[in-house]
Amino acid sequence: MVNRQLVQQISQYILQRFPDVCEKPTIQKRRLEKGSSLSNPTYVLIYKSKGGSSDGRVMQRRIRVVINSHGKILRITSSR
Repeated sequence: MVNRQLVQQISQYILQRFPDVCEKPTIQKRRLEKGSSLSNPTYVLIYKSKGGSSDGRVMQRRIRVVINSHGKILRITSSR
């Protein structure tokens, strides 16, 4: 499992880039792909937020952060 301290460091980085997200992510272990190493699993941290649009609707936004077991960020994606 991912170290709690690594998650806190990554969360601080994400909060700097996306200040409207909540602080606690949900953590999922990513399935291993063919040819990947069993010794270095990857994890997905999912941050959620709610924001308003120009017409007054509430939109939910998700930030997905893929990290390896050492805490290196491999990919960051955001929903609209």
